[in-house]
Amino acid sequence: MQDPASETWAMDLFLMSHFTSSTMQTLFPRMDVLNLWQTVVVADAAFHPFLLHGMLALSSLHLASLRPSGQRARYTWLCQNHQGHAVSQYRHALEDVKLDQIGPVLAMAQIIAFLSLATLSDNALPKEGNPVSSDDGFKDVLALSTMLRGVPTILQGSRDRNRFKDSPYGIVMSVYKHIRSGTLYLPASTRSRYELLRTDCLSDLVAAGNINETAICRKAIDDLEVVHNDAVRNATGNALPDMLLHVDPLYLMKWAAIVSSDFITLLHSRHTAALVIMGEFASLFELVGEKWFLKNWVNNVLDIIRAIIAQPGLKWLRS
Repeated sequence: MQDPASETWAMDLFLMSHFTSSTMQTLFPRMDVLNLWQTVVVADAAFHPFLLHGMLALSSLHLASLRPSGQRARYTWLCQNHQGHAVSQYRHALEDVKLDQIGPVLAMAQIIAFLSLATLSDNALPKEGNPVSSDDGFKDVLALSTMLRGVPTILQGSRDRNRFKDSPYGIVMSVYKHIRSGTLYLPASTRSRYELLRTDCLSDLVAAGNINETAICRKAIDDLEVVHNDAVRNATGNALPDMLLHVDPLYLMKWAAIVSSDFITLLHSRHTAALVIMGEFASLFELVGEKWFLKNWVNNVLDIIRAIIAQPGLKWLRS
């Protein structure tokens, strides 16, 4: 009879091998970021269990996506098991991040981002039997922001933590910080859409005279436009001539990390305008292209929002 501990170790070794040889290459389009993960991050996972569990969870979900739906159960369970360990330990690490933990914690934030995205893809949502309810699906939508809330705080730490910029992990900061170059990379039609959201949409969906809710939503729209512009700028700067423009999903997820806690509160209350803005954020992932962790993702998120949003908000959602 095989030793269960030995079997678990062998499976974890297999999952880690798959992560380093395959999964990793599907996540990071930038070679400098991929190189960081192939060297420094993988090595650091041996000393930070939350990071190791995160890698194993993402590897499991990637393997599940490569199997027919009837053969995914084992890998889905492995993902949920490792993700449970990773998230609980990650939250504990966020409570008091030491200098030598900043890099691994930010690397884990990126894994959390991919796991949050993949959870709402066709590769994770059941299509047979009992489908996910709109309430459960909306909890997963909310997790896109709530799981990344600690990242801006880490990057705004003490002067001593500025040494992080000169570490191998320093490149991670380029993903989470606004570029704000002043150059507009979005077409006029897209900028007009954002202006329409700030004016007519909020006028329609926020109660007259509610200056606070209007300001909260307008700030979320402003932040989304900046993140959108930065993401396109980055993709344009790294694209080869005649190359199809594909935006790095981590640049888009930056909005989920920086959006205000007041806006998150509005989302929790299913505020109509806030849901429209969340739908606008979801629609940006069409720019990423085909990825296993985004299979039918945009449609799935918009369907969840359509199922719970008040009727006046439907006309403002992207089709």
